[in-house]
Amino acid sequence: MILIRVLSVDNYGIYTLVWAHINIFSPLADFGTTTYGIVKLPVEQNKRFNYFYSLRITSSAVALITSIGLALILKLNLFIVLLILFTSPTIIANALSGSYLIILSLKNKQYLSSIVSVLFNLTLFLVFSIVLITTKSLFYLFLSILCLYSVYALLNYFLIKKEFISLKFIYDFKIWRNIIRNSFVFVLISLLAGLYFRLDIYLLNFLKDAKAVGVYSAGYKFFEALIFISVSYTIATLPTLSKIYKSSKDVFKSKIKRDFAIITTTGYIIAVIGYIIAPYMLPFILKNAYSSSIDVFRIVIFALPALFGTTVILNGIYILKKAYLIICVFAFQTIFNFILNVIYIPKYSFIASSYITVVGEILTTIIVVFIFIKHFKYANRD
Repeated sequence: MILIRVLSVDNYGIYTLVWAHINIFSPLADFGTTTYGIVKLPVEQNKRFNYFYSLRITSSAVALITSIGLALILKLNLFIVLLILFTSPTIIANALSGSYLIILSLKNKQYLSSIVSVLFNLTLFLVFSIVLITTKSLFYLFLSILCLYSVYALLNYFLIKKEFISLKFIYDFKIWRNIIRNSFVFVLISLLAGLYFRLDIYLLNFLKDAKAVGVYSAGYKFFEALIFISVSYTIATLPTLSKIYKSSKDVFKSKIKRDFAIITTTGYIIAVIGYIIAPYMLPFILKNAYSSSIDVFRIVIFALPALFGTTVILNGIYILKKAYLIICVFAFQTIFNFILNVIYIPKYSFIASSYITVVGEILTTIIVVFIFIKHFKYANRD
């Protein structure tokens, strides 16, 4: 939140746009292998990890080049292109950290990945704070991103090497093609989900300006900070859900229902509390130029329970091996998001994007619940 306190609305808008651009290509770097590796890669086949690792390194290099290339094709401001270039090492770093998570999952030691991630993010926060307070410069902020994520990439490499001594790069297109065939559905889901979640930022930038992006992103940031709960849930429960499904489908169904009720209720409670306290708490963080961001937060926070519930159901659909249906859901949602934002942003700006986010998340939850119920019944007959 120190970003919001120090940066102008325009500069914060640029900061958000750069990260949105980079994050859109993260699925290409991952290539679906994190989810596929955690769910599908059995312990007795951990020797296959080298192929996962090698594919991830190659795909992240392709994603990095694609990211920079698209920035040039879109004729973004040269300063923004430079910042994207500074941020590009995050693609390699995330590919390596994902590889570390996969190898730890095979050994039931996922907690180590969480510890490393938390320590790194604390370091990021401290360095960012110092750089912003002393320089108030986007250039030096992104320069520090370049340095820190380069170090983070090297750290994850050595941690992987420690857990998997026989680590090496192996080019084997036949095996890579096999992995891609099985994980590609997760790539498409991630790409469409990323586009769905960040399309409004691009459209606000092109249909309005960087200031509108900054105001919207500042309010959305408080909402986004709470999404870690759903991410943590997925990492913690996917391997367990897979085992439960194999042993008892009834227990699996009960756990999905229980988790859906608990995490959705938690989302509603957080949303109501956030809505009530936002006008009193956020002004201490947001400068006057960001005052409209409070309205954004009070709207988008009500997307939280739906997003939480969707996360639970998506995990269930993955286990049922119906992930390809999620591609259709996010493709529909991306089109839905695009059309409504194009229609309403010119008149209502970021407020339109806020309401569209809530409606979109609720609609997604309804659709995935229907898909899960339908296909679980079919799976139960087998």
